[in-house]
Amino acid sequence: MDENAFDIAVIGTSLAESIVAAALAKAGLRVLHLDESPNYGGRDASLSMIELHHFLLSPPGHITNLSAPIPISQELLRESRHYALSLSPSIVPSTGPLVDTLVGSGVARYVPFKLLDAVGLYSHQGKEAGSNGPVNGEQVRLVPASKEDVFKSKDLGLLQKRKLMKFLLSTATSNTNQPTDTQPLGAQGAPFRQHLTSKAVGLDKDTADAIAYALALSQDPDEPAESSLLRLKKYILSTGRHGNSPFIVGHFGGAGELAQGFCRASAVAGGTYILGRPYKIQRSSPKSSEGPDVQEPTNSSNPVPHAFEVTIEALDDILKARLVVSTEDALPASLRSEHQLNEESCEYFARCIAILDSPILFKRSSSPNDVSSASNEDVTEPADEEDGVKEEGKKEAQELDVDSAVLVFPPGSLGPDSESRVVTAFIAGPSSMACPEGKRVVYISTESTPQKSPEDALQPYLSAIQSLNRTSEEPSQVHCSIFYTHRRPRAGSSPIHTSDENERIIRLHPPSTHIAEGGDETAQEATRVFWETIVRLELDGRTCTREKDNSPPAEASSQEAETEKDDLLTTMWPPLTNDETGTDDD
Repeated sequence: MDENAFDIAVIGTSLAESIVAAALAKAGLRVLHLDESPNYGGRDASLSMIELHHFLLSPPGHITNLSAPIPISQELLRESRHYALSLSPSIVPSTGPLVDTLVGSGVARYVPFKLLDAVGLYSHQGKEAGSNGPVNGEQVRLVPASKEDVFKSKDLGLLQKRKLMKFLLSTATSNTNQPTDTQPLGAQGAPFRQHLTSKAVGLDKDTADAIAYALALSQDPDEPAESSLLRLKKYILSTGRHGNSPFIVGHFGGAGELAQGFCRASAVAGGTYILGRPYKIQRSSPKSSEGPDVQEPTNSSNPVPHAFEVTIEALDDILKARLVVSTEDALPASLRSEHQLNEESCEYFARCIAILDSPILFKRSSSPNDVSSASNEDVTEPADEEDGVKEEGKKEAQELDVDSAVLVFPPGSLGPDSESRVVTAFIAGPSSMACPEGKRVVYISTESTPQKSPEDALQPYLSAIQSLNRTSEEPSQVHCSIFYTHRRPRAGSSPIHTSDENERIIRLHPPSTHIAEGGDETAQEATRVFWETIVRLELDGRTCTREKDNSPPAEASSQEAETEKDDLLTTMWPPLTNDETGTDDD
């Protein structure tokens, strides 16, 4: 066996590449995993404060319009290891492809999660005269997490509660690809919010906004109903899996820690890792890739030649690989598609990372019909100590100190000059190991343009969170604020996202930037790339298995045929061993 020969070279250690590497290594293939960065995670990395500082000093090409009005202080740098700051903040539905992948691979054993505390919809009930920002009027409409929460809500009348429950039940139990009583033809192609307020569903505008933006997490006010209903169904079915929230939050920054977990699984299965060193990849000459002196690293009957040579800085050996798995932008210039990325083939997002003092309070919104919120001019102070305790408890019940939460700002929620698209804020606290006690990490993002200043776009939303349910004299202190524009290829916008069989390069499609869908889409894309790799290596046994299941039993089979079938793969994740499941042979 040639120790320098590999079946696959995987470029980059982001979550998708790491899942592919782990699956291929567990399948018995020789995997070479490369990343010029010394950190795992790539575009999904979780960084300490010092690592974020270095990242900002030399940002990659897809990060532009960078500004830090409140730069990273020496105090934060001294507490660097207490922070896990994500370049790809996300939440994960409790049911879906990513959770299935974590369980099937065994990675779920050593990647901890917690439930998301809340999803809220920001509402501002007016400003004081002459104020420059939100003052004392902010409230958060918390998304009901269960049937009981719906019926306890003070924001909905009885008729609206019944209509809402009927709609949610129908969505959870119906085939969303076919019309139902609450998904008529009007839902096909119609905007989701329009569908919710239609005669078939009958929700009022405020309830429709809450369902669209805070429950289905729509990012576009004109998003079609079909895609929103599919997400909503998944989130409804995720509720109750681990608790009242449909979402879980990964510890230590989320996606970056997941990527490192899959890299660990790949290494345990025999994958080879080279990080923090420059490398070059070029196509092999016909003699070096197909000549008789080449020793195959796997079964010698494998007809796929080693098409690439890899040279690593400070290493004398030349490594070989049959196939390369990579995103288009991570490929060396000599291997990239002739199609060049331009402004039309990319999408842009304004992003903010900020460190705030805790607490960040979600003040539950109240209804005029709620007798507990009605003013009573005759009562100026509690009648006795017991009444005082009740009033204090009532106040605490109206305010939720969130450790991890999503806060959605609907279009125009900060006034006529605010963003016309949805702005999403994700708050991470110490219980998810994102920051030390007394602090909160706030991530804010919205779709933008390359010309627009991300600081101008997002600073009002950071200010709104900073002063959320606090007096104007005592807002939450901001210890650090960083703004930048993130450029990424638009999914499916150009031919660079196709894989050319003659090139033997398998390209990964970029996942969605949706805060709750990116992980599931990444897992699905990793599955596609895994099977495309197996097909290219002529190791796909799924067709053989189906033919065997549909054919009459043979009286006898040759030993050669059985051996050949044993080399083929029929599943992405083989059964876990006792060591992987943590069980004993007994």
